[in-house]
Amino acid sequence: MAPRVLDLEFDEWNEGEMAYHRVTAREVAEVLANAPRFFRNKRGHQADLVMIGRANGGRLLVVPLARAHDEGVWRPATAWDAENGEEIRYRRAGGR
Repeated sequence: MAPRVLDLEFDEWNEGEMAYHRVTAREVAEVLANAPRFFRNKRGHQADLVMIGRANGGRLLVVPLARAHDEGVWRPATAWDAENGEEIRYRRAGGR
């Protein structure tokens, strides 16, 4: 069953982490709006999920997500451009 990710919570900290990888909060919000694919994150990481999807400009982004306090709201830990293996995983899950 896919997780219920209805909204994203941004603040200075996670926006700074995304900016390090030249990704904006707006792009991450676009990924959520564009039918991303969700995967369990590797054991031992603080983020429970990994969201992979496309921003409106076509960038394929990887976004680790941790649960926020409100139901359906998740906090991006950071975001980066997908590498080859991540893109393969996304495509195998039906992403385009």
